[in-house]
Amino acid sequence: MITYELHPVHEVLEFLQSYEEEHFADIRDKSLYPKISMNWEVYEELSKEGLCVAVLMKEDDKTIGYSCYTITVDLNNNSYIQAIGVALFIIKEKRGGLIIDFIKECDKLLFEKEVRQVLYAYSDIRIGKILEKANYRPKSITWAKNL
Repeated sequence: MITYELHPVHEVLEFLQSYEEEHFADIRDKSLYPKISMNWEVYEELSKEGLCVAVLMKEDDKTIGYSCYTITVDLNNNSYIQAIGVALFIIKEKRGGLIIDFIKECDKLLFEKEVRQVLYAYSDIRIGKILEKANYRPKSITWAKNL
C-alpha cells in the first residue's frame, strides 16, 4: 500500500542526503546544471522556519520517492502562499504509473498546509510532460545562462 507523508526537511535530511548522488545521476543533460553542491545547511534552516518541506512516498514503510518544496509568499500578492518544487525523485524500480498520483498527493498535502499554488521549474522536459498529466500548465518561461 502506498502512503504519503509531509515532513519538515530537517526531520528527513539524512534520508534526502543519502539519495543525492543517485538523484542527480538521473539528469540526462548535465550541461544544464552547474556542478551539484547541495547547501544542506540552508535547507535545514529554511525547514526549521517552516519554509522547506518534503513529501515522502512510502510502500510498506519503505520510502520509494520524495518531493521537496520551498514555501514562500507571492511578493505581488502578500496573502498567496506558494510552494516551489525543488526536487522530485522516485527510485528506479518503482517509476512509471506512480508519478502522477504522487504529484497529486503532494498537492493535497501542500493545500492542507495552506499552499495555494505550486510551481515547478525543471530543465528536463520529461518533468513538464508529467506535470501536464497532473493538470499543471505552463505559467511562465524561465531563461537561464550558467556563468
